[in-house]
Amino acid sequence: MSDIGPLLRTPRPQKNESLKGLIVRAAEENGYYTSSLLLSYAKVRVDERTKCSIYTEQRLKNLSDMLNLNIPTLRDMACLSGIKETPPEAYNMFGHRIHKYSVRTTAPKICPGCLKETNYIRKIWDLASFTCCPKHRTILIEKCPKCGRKISWNRDKVSECMCGQDWKEIDLPEVSEAEMILSRLILKVCGLMESDQSKIEGTNGENSSGSRLSSVGLSELLCAVYFIAGQQNGVVDATGKQYAAKLPHKDLHEALTRAVAVFENWPANYFKFLEESRGKHYKGERQSGLYRDFGKFYDPLFIRKDNPLPDFMREAFKKYITTVWDGGYAGWCGSLSEEDLKNKTYMTRYEVTKYLQVALVTVNRLYKRGYLKGDYYPWINRSRIMIEADSVRELKDIW
Repeated sequence: MSDIGPLLRTPRPQKNESLKGLIVRAAEENGYYTSSLLLSYAKVRVDERTKCSIYTEQRLKNLSDMLNLNIPTLRDMACLSGIKETPPEAYNMFGHRIHKYSVRTTAPKICPGCLKETNYIRKIWDLASFTCCPKHRTILIEKCPKCGRKISWNRDKVSECMCGQDWKEIDLPEVSEAEMILSRLILKVCGLMESDQSKIEGTNGENSSGSRLSSVGLSELLCAVYFIAGQQNGVVDATGKQYAAKLPHKDLHEALTRAVAVFENWPANYFKFLEESRGKHYKGERQSGLYRDFGKFYDPLFIRKDNPLPDFMREAFKKYITTVWDGGYAGWCGSLSEEDLKNKTYMTRYEVTKYLQVALVTVNRLYKRGYLKGDYYPWINRSRIMIEADSVRELKDIW
């Protein structure tokens, strides 16, 4: 036991309440001028920002005695459940292990509508990608609209700014359905969704982003959206380091809304995104083919193992390469099977030799004599020919 006694009033945790939010509520109910005074009483320094320095065993004991709560409850409220099995770069959000960049521990945001209903801070608001409230159809705010200062944990009231602005009385414009897709998916995968499931699935049934992305866990969901958002802006990022940790809240909201749209009308929008991304961010001159067009996309998708991207993104990419892409030889892609190559819309001359089991000189002659059809791309490579796969299959059937 520590030498710290319980507060005069110890509020009970609410569903989905954050630990820092509970501390602010306790400070308000016990008349503390700021929550930092209450934390100093528990011998927790407010300038310590990482979970490992704030929530040491001794400090958790101090908070436990002060708030009259057991340590497992405190761990859960601070996203620290199973901390011994969770690496320093990860948090545990409702049973889902996610990267630390996905959580904004020092930049709180709020939903005025939620606070008006029940006056406590939701833990899900700490998730950087949770940018709006589907229930009240408004974007979360990170600044007081009256004084313009960022909302801080170091305050004396849950729903009131130091300038006197009551955040519960703020009226915000509604956001569109497209802007709420990601937040709805997050609520669902975390077991917090209260509205009808059909609102998540959208209007396209199984082809909607809801039915596609809601089939994966929170970590895969966030990695997929951050990865696409990064690719749209020339950044390789599947952890949220470049977006969740750096972008202002409103900019992040807009970037993630654009990214999640790629998963609508699957895989058509995904293929469109790939077409628009071809060679967009490549600056080299020597590379050709698949790496030239998708180097920054292919590596995180297939090579790097630290990004838990959903398998359906890999499968759809292989389908795109074999049925849509006409940029060159894809046989070096170890993730493409022989069956994938057989189903290609276009084949290179080397792929034709493999499929027909003939020499390259024979393929050249068949092309010159019109048995094999396809376009010639001298501006890409003086010997580049993309042969229509149907003409290759027809020739093989005749043989």
